[in-house]
This record gives sequence, structure tokens and C-alpha cells, in this order.
Amino acid sequence: MAAKSANATNDAAKVKICSGHTRPICHINYSQIVDGTFWFVTSCHDAKPMLRNGETGDWVGTFEGHKGAVYCSSFNTGATQLVTVSGDYTAKMWDAVTGKMLHSWEQKMYIKSCDWVGSTVVTGNNESKVYVYDAFFWKKTTIHLGLAPPQHTQIAYTTEKMAAKSANATNDAAKVKICSGHTRPICHINYSQIVDGTFWFVTSCHDAKPMLRNGETGDWVGTFEGHKGAVYCSSFNTGATQLVTVSGDYTAKMWDAVTGKMLHSWEQKMYIKSCDWVGSTVVTGNNESKVYVYDATNYSSEPTIFNAHDKVTVKSVYLTGPNTLVTASENNIFLWDLRQQKVAKTKEIAGLNVLEYTHKHSMVAAHGKSITLIDPSSLDDVRSFLTADDVECASLNPDGTLLAAGSKIKAKEFTLDGQELESHRGHHGPIFHIRWAPDGLTYATGAEDGMVRVWPAHDIILQYQD
Repeated sequence: MAAKSANATNDAAKVKICSGHTRPICHINYSQIVDGTFWFVTSCHDAKPMLRNGETGDWVGTFEGHKGAVYCSSFNTGATQLVTVSGDYTAKMWDAVTGKMLHSWEQKMYIKSCDWVGSTVVTGNNESKVYVYDAFFWKKTTIHLGLAPPQHTQIAYTTEKMAAKSANATNDAAKVKICSGHTRPICHINYSQIVDGTFWFVTSCHDAKPMLRNGETGDWVGTFEGHKGAVYCSSFNTGATQLVTVSGDYTAKMWDAVTGKMLHSWEQKMYIKSCDWVGSTVVTGNNESKVYVYDATNYSSEPTIFNAHDKVTVKSVYLTGPNTLVTASENNIFLWDLRQQKVAKTKEIAGLNVLEYTHKHSMVAAHGKSITLIDPSSLDDVRSFLTADDVECASLNPDGTLLAAGSKIKAKEFTLDGQELESHRGHHGPIFHIRWAPDGLTYATGAEDGMVRVWPAHDIILQYQD
């Protein structure tokens, strides 16, 4: 005991390093001193808040239950209970002794902050709302948006600022959003479908670190760590709970899109440039001119493999029906019958840069100075028009009524007849990919400068231009 006591003074002057989390830590919360000791909780983007001894830093336990990044926590006075808030739209109450979840409150947007005093728990979310709960009865007692409860001056200050933020929200809708974080060129942007009123997008980049972002705000949610080469493409499943990415490291990887955990990695013999995911089928195209068809529900099953092109890169691959597939190379588009693994139809397009298909309406081909809409079932042209500049990429909005295109450093918006509605500048290098958001209010561009810019649609600009 005496030796241990002698060492304690030396240990007190040493830094303590606490490991265990797998993603960035965004908040640390200490309890009060209770019976001579205290604890702290770390909130982390890995969705697993951890409890530690406040004096030693030793791990005590992990609160399991959140499905999104945890942003904040707060103890009750006796440190017997804890509240945590998360990007999964929930605030959760825990027994801090046993780790058992006691209750979960749901909101309509991800929750960034919380506090607990007496019997009152208060949270602030990304919908510019403050929720005030009764911690004893687990009831939501008040929701304030821009109006402060008179009995809490600190909340009044916070809510006043949130009200001002809400008032500016309509003006912000017409502003470009700039998303940084990548260190190399961005070559692909992929949006999820709208799920429970919101959506996300993933940026594929030559820095090997695909990033997940909130589709409405552009805010960074997380980075999928594991690839060792440039990532060229990604695709969500229908519910946006899982993601597939393909890379120059010769792998296609399956991810849990909520936790960021890698679920599986398929290996090929050449770098993989394109992918798509429909139902239980994942399909990829590689630089060996081969298409691999995987079962997303059975990782160990052998893929179906066939040669799609003659010694050229399969730069685009899309599942257009239960038994049909479209692939694209430098100058050709092929419509395949998957049952026979045979080409049903071929279309030649000279100078094809990007072929887009978002499983709605027509495919969009960017080639030369032209944009062409193509019927995915027949490969017949639907309509085509010539632009003033070379077109690197193009995208059709969800309604099938407008087109967005990347022309060198400009992001442009067109009618289907080719009338130019908008021409935006901002990137410091060529735009490599452009994609409409699923709500049709914005479109995002990724460029050589490693930046993503989210541009408001023409109608939104007109709505708020005054």
C-alpha cells in the first residue's frame, strides 16, 4: 500500500491516454464528485459513448444503443443517470451504473446539445428547436422555437440565437454550401434516397477516404476508413443503412452507413471504377473489362463474372431492370440481358465522359459539348442539345424537368431544350462530377480542387433573390 501510495504522486504528473473509440470525439462530460470520486463520458462519432473513471481514465463501460454519431451527454446530480443525444434523431436516458437504456425520446432532426438540471432535461437540435423534457416522467413538457421559457435565462439566451438562425434559414437556402475535408480530386457524388424526411450524400475521392455528409446542410457526418487507393464510386442501399464503395486498391467494400463499420471486402484483379446497388444485387465494373455481380445478402457467395467490353475500362454500370444491365466505356453503351450474359443492344457515343442513371426517367450522357437523354430500356435518344462549352458531366433532376452540368470550372443548369438558366463559378479546377439532390432543390459538384459545392436550383434562387 505504501509503495502504491508513493507511485501515485508520480502517476499524478503523467498524461493518461484513453483509447477505445474508432471515430472523432466531439464532447467530454464530467459528473460531479460523488462519495469522493467522479466519472466522465466521451461522446463520439462512432455512436458508442464511453464511461470512464475520472481520476484514472480507466474504461468503465459503453452505452450501446445509438445508431448515429453521439454529440453530447449530461449526468444527473448524483451521477446515477445520464442523457445522450445523437445524429440518429434520439435523446436517450441511461442508468449510469448498469448501462441499461431507460428511455428514448425521438425528434425530427439530429440533436447536437443537451443539459440536465434537477428534473429538467433540455436538448437543442438541427431543426433550430429546443426540447424540454421531464426527466422523472419522461414526458416532453415544452417545445420552444424562438420563444424562451421565462424561468430559464440561459435557455432564453440560447433559444434567442437559434431563432435568429431560423430566420436566416430561408436566405441560406439560396446560398452555395462549400464542403471541405478532402485532400485530392473528387470524382463521384452519390445521394441516398429520402429516408424519414432527410437524405445524405457520399463523396468518392482520390484520397481513399469517402465521406458521408448531410444532404440538406452539407455537414460532415463521417469518413469510411479502410481503402488503400483512390475511391471512384459508391452506391447506397434503398434504406441508406448500407453503402458499397469501389477503389483503385482492387476492392469493393460494404459498409454500415450508420456506424461506419466495414462489413465486407470483395477483391478483384484490377482497379474498380463503377458500381450500382438495387435490391439484393451489387454490380461493379473494373479496368479488366469485367463486370462482377454480387449478392448483397450473402457475402461468401461466388459472384457472377462476365467480360463487358473489349480491353477498356467499364466506367459506368447500372442495373436498369430485374434482368437488365447497362455498361459504358469510352465511346460505347451496352444494354445487357443478365440471364444470358449477352449484349441486347449497343450504342456508340463519341467522346462519352459520364453516363448517369439514378433509376428515374432517362439516362444522361455528357459527351463533347452535348447532353443527350437516353431511354434505358432501348438506348434510343430521347432528346439532345448542344451547349457552348465542353461538358464533363451532367445530371437530371428528380422530376425529369431540368439538367445540371459541369463545364470546366462552371456548374450550369439547363432546361430540357438547352436553355441555360444558371452558370456558377467557384471551383479552382475542373468539375469531375455533378449530381442532383433527391429533393430537387440543389445539385452538388465535386472537382479537382478537392471541394464539394452544393448549388441552389434556379427556382430557389428566384424565390429568394430579393
